[in-house]
Amino acid sequence: MLLLFYNHKINNMPNWIMYGLTSALFWGIYSNFSKVVTSEKFLKIQSDLSSLLMLAGISIVFLGYFLIKSQIGFNYKLIVIILLIAIVGIMLFIVNKSGVDISWKVILFGLGQGVLWSLGRILTF
Repeated sequence: MLLLFYNHKINNMPNWIMYGLTSALFWGIYSNFSKVVTSEKFLKIQSDLSSLLMLAGISIVFLGYFLIKSQIGFNYKLIVIILLIAIVGIMLFIVNKSGVDISWKVILFGLGQGVLWSLGRILTF
């Protein structure tokens, strides 16, 4: 509702300002997700395992971005999707074998930190 009210002001704003503000929003939320993942009060995941979860989230966004923007054939897109599933699966397997119980919170916040970081990064391109 508020966005519709200020729509005329947003349309006059240069695109790079909106991209910058949106990137800052994603990076701000990312830092909160990272704190939840590594904090002793919440998920208590070690930073090395947290970085693997983040890598899986980054892979999701950048390979998804590649799939959307690329002009490659269906067979190659299918290979990229299989690669993406394999990357996420391997990262979750490694984290699980390191003693972390894989729950929906771990998946949401662990992968979410990478997804949010990379969304902010894509908007700065």
